[in-house]
Amino acid sequence: MKNIKMLLAVLSSATLVFAGGCGEKQGSTGNNIVYYDSSNSYSQSAEGVENSRGEIIREEEKPENIPTIPANIGEKSEIAGMDLKITNVYDAGIIEADDTANYDKQVVVLVCEVTNNTDTEQLVNVFDFKVKLIDGEYTDIITDLSALTQAQKEISNMESLNVTLQPGEAVTGYAPFAVYSRWESLSVYYQPSKTDSEEVLAFEITKDMVEATPHN
Repeated sequence: MKNIKMLLAVLSSATLVFAGGCGEKQGSTGNNIVYYDSSNSYSQSAEGVENSRGEIIREEEKPENIPTIPANIGEKSEIAGMDLKITNVYDAGIIEADDTANYDKQVVVLVCEVTNNTDTEQLVNVFDFKVKLIDGEYTDIITDLSALTQAQKEISNMESLNVTLQPGEAVTGYAPFAVYSRWESLSVYYQPSKTDSEEVLAFEITKDMVEATPHN
């Protein structure tokens, strides 16, 4: 409960608004250049690439421009002296469409084990994770207030990640995301806070990996 209250306070005080999920596809207008893959379209703007939800993804934030280390669910991976293992992917339920989003969102929860193998303290929290692709479409989703609140309702045997690990310490916690409910694949990136590493761990998550949330 302590962790969730701290994270809720951070989100509330900063008045952060994060987009989750995919809306209707939009066509190009004006003189914008449109890029196509098998199912999605992107418009090139001065600031970067605009996806079908109107989000601007800057060039340096595009997945192909980020140095990644492929990682697998259920296996331990190492980055910047930190060990990370995503042990489970849970379905924490649906957030129904409302005035802020005209589509249903599913809250997907990553249960993680993180170990600090460095000789300095390391901050570990939910904001170390980002959803960078949904079904091949650029996005940039991190945990938001709605995802944290929904996950808290469904998970009682652990807290969301929000801790400073001393050298040698480990923690088990979760990172939740509210994403378009009809997703089929997610690309999730992890980069430890306050490190000099530009690399990130890249996890590919498909719908069949998601489990029902155990109620304890």
